[in-house]
Amino acid sequence: MDIVRLPDLMSLMQPTQGPRVTILLPTHLPGPEEQQDAIRLRNLVDRAENLLAQGWLRACTARDWLEPVRNTVIDYEFWKKRSLGLVFFVQADSVQRFRLPIPLEELAIVNHRFYIKPLLPLVCDDHRFLVLTVSQHKVALYQAGRFHIDQIDIPNLPQGIEETLNIQGADRGQQSHLATRWGKNKQTTVFHGQGGCKETHKTEIKLFFQRVQQALAPVLQQQHAPLVLAGVDYLLPIFRQSLDYPKVIEVEIRGNTDHLSKDRLLHKAWETLEPFFQRRQALAVDQFRSLSASDLATEDPQTAIQAAFSGRVDTLFVDLSEHLWGTCSPYGQVTSTHVDPQPGDEDLLDSATAQTLLHGGKVHAVESAYMPGTQSLAALLRY
Repeated sequence: MDIVRLPDLMSLMQPTQGPRVTILLPTHLPGPEEQQDAIRLRNLVDRAENLLAQGWLRACTARDWLEPVRNTVIDYEFWKKRSLGLVFFVQADSVQRFRLPIPLEELAIVNHRFYIKPLLPLVCDDHRFLVLTVSQHKVALYQAGRFHIDQIDIPNLPQGIEETLNIQGADRGQQSHLATRWGKNKQTTVFHGQGGCKETHKTEIKLFFQRVQQALAPVLQQQHAPLVLAGVDYLLPIFRQSLDYPKVIEVEIRGNTDHLSKDRLLHKAWETLEPFFQRRQALAVDQFRSLSASDLATEDPQTAIQAAFSGRVDTLFVDLSEHLWGTCSPYGQVTSTHVDPQPGDEDLLDSATAQTLLHGGKVHAVESAYMPGTQSLAALLRY
């Protein structure tokens, strides 16, 4: 599996003068059907080559552009690491390919911009989050999505309570002196507790977590995603009091995470957070429905697409399983629509998605059953 992040997608969204080729293919994990994948890719490359030769490039140039993709058909090492989907982004001087953990529609598209809508579940803000793992021996901050997790490098982040507080020995919280007992010249040690070892250790934990917060603060100031805490039960309430971040969510990942792999941590995090994201998406749907009779919500494709191009869309709901083939002006004015794609057409749902993201809006890429209305796109407007 290859990782696709939002910055990758943002660079792919920019329109250009020259043609851009997008090839998408569902793939199979190792098994009886895996041999089909290379054959279907070869057919898609032929289809893309024909599209390029229809008014974009000379036939020999089109073939040269797609030669690296055609070579993938016989790249046996590449196919060994396949996942559920495969996408190629081809332009004059480069080819990018990604093996993805989601199934994709079988499609070849040539246009002025790459086709990005099927990849939205991998990068959209509605599935982005932070994980902060906490223990007395290891602290780490991760940024994650539904299918990936990466540790964030934080300078001077404390990693152990003993080293951070310069604690030596296990008998802190107590003092002792020598006293004579049980006869002449016999000495024994008498201990005097000061608040008890448990209270002393709790104070040390609080101080350690304050140091952790100081190191985290510059990084968290640049973040906006929800954050989930992970650690053993008794530490999380203490750390929550020290943490200064407004988007810490109530649900937690309980248990020792010191030796947890990143993949296992991601699995636990998504298992914990999926209901949270479902509720957040449901709230956005409710907001659309409550505004559906006003000028701040629309299901009309022409209105929504034009609003996306002008930066007026705050939140866009787009149906992942649908297309709206057609053409529009550089300002989003729809000039034609078709049931089946015609030469020069683009998926106008994809165009609205790209423009919404490029203007800082939010996108919910959902299946038909979860759309807030009856159309294949719906938009909440800023004004």
